[in-house]
Parts: sequence; structure tokens; C-alpha cells
Amino acid sequence: MKRRALGLSLMEMLVVLVLVSMISVLLMEAVSFVFGRYARVQSHLEAAGEQYLPDNWFRRSVSNLVAASDSVDSFMGSERSFAGHSLSPILDRDGIYTRVRWDLVPEGHFIALYVTENENDSVVVRRWRAKSAKFSYLDTENSFQATWTEFIEGEKEPRLPRAVKLSIDPENQDRFEILAAVRLKPRATPDFRDAL
Repeated sequence: MKRRALGLSLMEMLVVLVLVSMISVLLMEAVSFVFGRYARVQSHLEAAGEQYLPDNWFRRSVSNLVAASDSVDSFMGSERSFAGHSLSPILDRDGIYTRVRWDLVPEGHFIALYVTENENDSVVVRRWRAKSAKFSYLDTENSFQATWTEFIEGEKEPRLPRAVKLSIDPENQDRFEILAAVRLKPRATPDFRDAL
């Protein structure tokens, strides 16, 4: 009677090593594929964030504009800039009454959109390679005006535009626009102390 030796033979050990190495190669390829896809998705998300996040900041700031109760620091707008008070600052938390100023500044072949809050330093929000850019303001008759003044002679209450439109005319592309509607009351809340 022959006794069988305990353990693996050399041939069995080689087969196990080949199978383990093939499985590990497949796993490494799968892991590298997943990490490559992850890096691609991250780069696309960063690019989308660079494009859409500033647009969202602009829309939020404009949609939460607040009408002033007096002519000091009231909303004023031109084709190159506008300033007013907003409850959605870019550099602080929401709900804080903040003086905001948006400016379009030509910089060579680019036009930069700057925001200034409470007379602090200006911050570049976005740059476009563009020929021109301008702001316009939607009035109550649904027509866009090139300038806006919150206080008009003959009217007692200040008023905000219904919306602010930023039109950009990029080089080698079609014109595009960012429209932001004012959601809060377009007229200032009356002060009860005026009745006394």
C-alpha cells in the first residue's frame, strides 16, 4: 500500500499561482478603470462648476434684491454696472442685508464680472472671451431699459426692476444671456413711522 504525501505537488502549486496572478491582473485593470473614470467625472464636474456656479451666484444675488426705503444707497443700474441691497450675499451667509455691486470690466480680449459687497475688495466671479457685455433692466411694461433708477421724481415709493439681464457677446460664438428675476417685493415696505 502506497502512502500519499500530504500537501500540494509542484504542478498544483504552479496552477494556483497562475490563477491568482490572472485574477489579480483583472482586479488591477478594473480598479485602474474605475479610478480613471472617477478622475474624468471630477474634471467634468469642476469645469461645470466653474461655468454654472458664478451664474447661480448672480441669479441668487439679483433674485433677493431689496428695495431701499430712502434714496441713499438705492438701486442704480447702467449697462456696465448696478448696485443695490441683497439678502443673498456671495461672500457671507444668506439673509444678511448686504450692499452689492456688480461690474462688467473689459480686460483686453476678455470681459470680467466683478462683485463688491459692503465696499470690500472686488472679487472676479467670471471672465468671458467676449467682444461686449451689458446689463439691462426689465420694467413693468416688459421692456428692457439700459439704465435704472430706483427713485423717480413724482413717485413716492422706490421700485426695483422685475429682472436683470446680463447679455454677453462672445468671440466666435452666439450671444447668450443670463436672466435673473427679482423675487422679493419690487417696492419698499412702508415705514409706519412716516404715518406719525
